[in-house]
Amino acid sequence: MKESKFFKILFFICYLKRMITFVTAFTLLYNP
Repeated sequence: MKESKFFKILFFICYLKRMITFVTAFTLLYNP
């Protein structure tokens, strides 16, 4: 149980990082 919760949090952090990277790239593309 503890491990699955940890992996869920880890997956969520990785997902957030990807979204932040995508949004940053998108913003840089449209606001040079």
